[in-house]
Amino acid sequence: MKDETKHITEQRDVDFIWNLDTGTALSSSESTTLIVFQQNEKGFAPFIAGMGLIGESEPHCKIYSKLLEVGAYNTAPEPTFPEWRLHEMRNDIGRRYFILRISNIHPLPTSDSGDHTWLYTYPILRDIILELNKSGVDEMIYLTTNQMQASLGYEFQTYAALEPHEIAVYDYCLEEDEAMTTHGRVIEKDIILPMPSWSFPALFLSFCTAEIKGCWVVIGFNSRNNFIDKDTAKELLRYCENTHGITNYSQDRMDKLVSLLMELEELTDAPTLDRLMNSDGMGEWSNEWV
Repeated sequence: MKDETKHITEQRDVDFIWNLDTGTALSSSESTTLIVFQQNEKGFAPFIAGMGLIGESEPHCKIYSKLLEVGAYNTAPEPTFPEWRLHEMRNDIGRRYFILRISNIHPLPTSDSGDHTWLYTYPILRDIILELNKSGVDEMIYLTTNQMQASLGYEFQTYAALEPHEIAVYDYCLEEDEAMTTHGRVIEKDIILPMPSWSFPALFLSFCTAEIKGCWVVIGFNSRNNFIDKDTAKELLRYCENTHGITNYSQDRMDKLVSLLMELEELTDAPTLDRLMNSDGMGEWSNEWV
């Protein structure tokens, strides 16, 4: 018997497995905001905030591609999932939001030299944007942190450093070449953004076919001293609440994730943690329990 709740679509390099019971993307084209987070950033602040937005909802769409960085081994029982996941929610006035959880990504190079990151990332991002054009997505928010600020070799005299509890916002739709904090401070120095935090918004401007209402990268504080950054996660959620009217996030889901991350920190020595933070398998172990 055919599963009437499942619908499969595809773009050039990406396959989309839609669950018709958990959202309205295929049945309704309406003005929609896409929020994106990557779960493997140092400090896990976007991961914690993003899971708070997702709550206990089931994925509306599972996104597969041969270009995803997926390991050859898995576990049984409780296998990790290889796909990216898209969830649906509404804000306080009923505007639709899609929340995209990036669970794995092509490993970043150790320096800004030619490598394959763009080659493996660009087609996935392009195809996701093209697919979501059908549903009316006209805004995008990428939640991230100033990851480079937490590296040992960061040049604070040359590049921008955010303060604790500070959120910087860069609007890709504006011609002004500057970011500004939510408290009104202009960030005069450059913020270094690794892929896909800069490439996703940039590609959204090019491939979104709707009249774009906004395209922002929202950048929180990051510290080399904190394995788990709950404070920055709260600041990212505060931005979503104050700017986009999203107040219905799940504190229980966030608490569960933080508890599990704390267990991982206690069971793992510092060198192993460093390897986990930089390994291409980071997205896989963190799927197991969330």
